[in-house]
Amino acid sequence: KEGVLAGLLAAQKEAKEKEGGEETPSEETPGMELSPLAEETEKKEKEEKKEKKEHRSAYSLYCALLGGVPVVALILVLYVAGEAAMALTNWWVTRWSSGAADGSLVWYLAIYVALGILAVLLQSASYAFLFLRGLHASTSLHDRLLEGILRSPMSFFNRTPSGCITNRVSRDMGAVDESIPSILDSFLQCLIEVFTTLALISLAMPTFVAIIIPLVFYYVREGRFYVRSSREIKRLDSISRSPIYANFGETLDGTPVIRAYQKQAQFVAKNYALLDRNQRAYFLISGSNCWLGIRLEFAGTVIIGATALLVVLGKNPANVLFTSMAGLAMSYSLDVTQSLNWLVRQVTDMETQIVAVERIQEYAELPSEAPAHIAATAPSEAWPAQGDVVIEDLTMRYRPELEPVLKHISLHITPGEKVGVVGRTGAGKSSLVLCLMRIVELETGRIVIDGVDISTIGLEDLRSKMAIIPQEPLLFSGSVRDNLDPFKQYTDEEIWSSLERARMRQTVAENPAGLEAVVEERGSNFSVGQRQLLCVARALLRKSKVILMDEATASIDVETDLTIQKTIRSEFKDSTVITIAHRIHTISDSDKVLVLDLGEVKEFDAPGVLLSDKNSLYSQLVEKSKEVE
Repeated sequence: KEGVLAGLLAAQKEAKEKEGGEETPSEETPGMELSPLAEETEKKEKEEKKEKKEHRSAYSLYCALLGGVPVVALILVLYVAGEAAMALTNWWVTRWSSGAADGSLVWYLAIYVALGILAVLLQSASYAFLFLRGLHASTSLHDRLLEGILRSPMSFFNRTPSGCITNRVSRDMGAVDESIPSILDSFLQCLIEVFTTLALISLAMPTFVAIIIPLVFYYVREGRFYVRSSREIKRLDSISRSPIYANFGETLDGTPVIRAYQKQAQFVAKNYALLDRNQRAYFLISGSNCWLGIRLEFAGTVIIGATALLVVLGKNPANVLFTSMAGLAMSYSLDVTQSLNWLVRQVTDMETQIVAVERIQEYAELPSEAPAHIAATAPSEAWPAQGDVVIEDLTMRYRPELEPVLKHISLHITPGEKVGVVGRTGAGKSSLVLCLMRIVELETGRIVIDGVDISTIGLEDLRSKMAIIPQEPLLFSGSVRDNLDPFKQYTDEEIWSSLERARMRQTVAENPAGLEAVVEERGSNFSVGQRQLLCVARALLRKSKVILMDEATASIDVETDLTIQKTIRSEFKDSTVITIAHRIHTISDSDKVLVLDLGEVKEFDAPGVLLSDKNSLYSQLVEKSKEVE
């Protein structure tokens, strides 16, 4: 007991220190090193724990999601009515047994059955209504969470560890789906049972009120101490669980590398260390439950003992009704220990689980990207008709506190022009593509396509009119048709035509299912080159006038690279193509080459012109690429 109490006091002390803004160094498991992602996950969770927003409380938010004050009041009325009907049923049995009133057996039995049916109906109605409203609240929160995450800018995903997001959509959402309605049901039942018990005992023996008052003070004091301590311990349990998720995800993603370097034992040991660390908090949770049980059983014992004592002192054989009521009071008091125990536990569990509502709402209120559609500035269906791209004084940084990645870029790409973008690692090549797709918003400047400033239109209006062929070809589990035409906008003939032009018709036609051929997760049943060609077919199907290629051939062999380049030259001859080059030869026949260095435009001209100057950056890059080859 001393060890458990010490743990509770330590948890409370840590909570108070953190509320005061002081950071208490945490004790690490000896020999355990957290991976950078796991450390970032834990850091993120601790920061979120310290931040206490002054918005509506989680309780008021959840009540609003249930349906507001009228619905909550109706739930309370149903629970009180159900418990009252049960107490009335027991009282009727007491009256029946006392023989205080004359009546036939059928009369007493009929009333008893009617009261029993009424109690069952009211309790069933209260339970069903609570869980139906809980389902409504859960659905609403889930939709908000999903909308908040999906509409978040990419900067949110860059700075937020995947373990935090996984925790929100799995554990926190599970708490709202299952735990909170169940806890609320148990809490209301226990609370009303305790009040009913105390009311019946006080009704039978009014002197019991003198015992209730100090007992309530004791009960509330011990309960508050337990609730505060247990809440902090469970938060520590939650915080220490996120690194387990993050480490597990890292291990899955890096399994080939781990096996190649024969580091399996190290990762297994790290996983055990993280689990051990999490179990520290879990052990304290179990110990605190035992601590609470001893004190609440003492309170329950006092109630039972006091009831029995008052029954003995107030016995009066002539008062038959007192004897019956005393028996009813004793019957209820025998169950009060369990009700008291469960009441505090449910309060604690509710305090812990209701945090999930706050955490989900926090993600639901994340800053959002620009609207998908803006009716006032929506471009025409034919936009862009030429593919004229003008970039004026473009400056971009990923976050306000970081240095600009692109600095004062200005250039003009004429319709149908093929532009290759080259530069050393970190020059800002891929960042330029992110600006064109408005994945990251500009700090200054603007991008104009066919006379339309893309910052003034909806994101879906912009992105649906442009095609991108990424470095890592992205395919979804489903069919070939689903991957090429997910919104069912094109005919079979148009899809087959795009596959023909992308040199993939024969590969798809060899499968008896044709366009319904199965594509496994991430397209794992196709080679990298085939996946890239399917992405080219997708771009061809959309007939976009602006094509963005982000090192699309960086991870495939030279032969497939040549096939893709040939396809692009022939099939996108009327489109403006901006290619981020990994291999210099892939953009050697471009109309112009854009050379970036440290986020600035150093050169922008035809390849022949740049190669004629041996001191140009492009010439130096070409020479280095020859040396590598």
